[in-house]
Amino acid sequence: MKDILRALIKDHPKQSIGYDTFIEYSLYHEEYGYYQKDGEKVGKEGDFYTSSMIHNVFAHIFADYFYNTSSRLNMPLAICEIGGGDGTFAREVINRLSQTTKDFTYHLIEKSPYHREKIKEGTDTAHLFLYRHLDEFKARNPYFEGIIFSNEWLDAQPVKVVEIKDGIPLEIRIELDENEDFIETSYPLTEALADFVKTYNLPLREEGQRMEIPGYMVTFAKELDSMLNKGVIVTVDYGYRNAEWQHPARKKGSLRGYYQHRLIDDVLQSPGMMDITHHLHWDVWKEIGRKMGWEDGFILKQNEFLLKSGIMDELITHTNPDPFSEESKKNRAIRTLITGEGFSEAFDVVIQAKKVSIPAL
Repeated sequence: MKDILRALIKDHPKQSIGYDTFIEYSLYHEEYGYYQKDGEKVGKEGDFYTSSMIHNVFAHIFADYFYNTSSRLNMPLAICEIGGGDGTFAREVINRLSQTTKDFTYHLIEKSPYHREKIKEGTDTAHLFLYRHLDEFKARNPYFEGIIFSNEWLDAQPVKVVEIKDGIPLEIRIELDENEDFIETSYPLTEALADFVKTYNLPLREEGQRMEIPGYMVTFAKELDSMLNKGVIVTVDYGYRNAEWQHPARKKGSLRGYYQHRLIDDVLQSPGMMDITHHLHWDVWKEIGRKMGWEDGFILKQNEFLLKSGIMDELITHTNPDPFSEESKKNRAIRTLITGEGFSEAFDVVIQAKKVSIPAL
């Protein structure tokens, strides 16, 4: 992967590439990209955890939300998950819904060939429809009505990086030093990049402040809008509102890598070998949705969403003294998801809708 990126830099007129290009190739190159290669990415044997890995109760609460929302809106019970990973979430949602109804479909879009094979293992294929990319889903479902769901999908998209230097916003790009190692360099903003920063009023003002610029959000919002004829968009991820971005702790942005559950500050060191991620700009995402004509529903911390959705009803009263019993493990997982032990406040749930009104929780 390093040689491919070096060639891109040498062939570019500026002898440099943007962070977005570096991330795109590092994560999604068809042969050497992190997400395209075989091997576990999520869980104990992978590089990071998601909330789905804590316990199946996480997926079960969302399954109930999907069922109740579809019923209240008189829509088909049809879910489309984008970026399904190894299928842990999808598998448990299908299992939960199957206990209530047989009249539902679960569509899952996943780029990784390795993960698509993992998804097929142990999943109820009577309700599952698997796709390689968004265009394939749209071709087979041109008038989709239902719920579009993603969990930690947007944070893995390529971003540009801008930093204030001597009072001027500059794009941070990547070039090669004399040893052909990757190093940063600065260039004036392109007109398109400057326009994005201005249009969405990104809080990029202090000297030395660095920020990821999520230009992909416009493209992806248009993709989702073209996928969805009518329904609800549920986005779960970590991110900040504009006021939160101004906290001194975020002065250097949020771009980072994960390798074997270790946080890597320098994402340039091992392209193709680790996950690369960033925190979302929620105000940008919501504003783009409003411009698309979506109903701007709500944004809640994940633990608040789970509480409002009835996760406490899943607690099990028992007298089994074994701390590793299924009852004990489920109750511990619920506490982890709602009380601040790693996952409870790190994630947000954002609900938007097209041509329907979002039911209250």
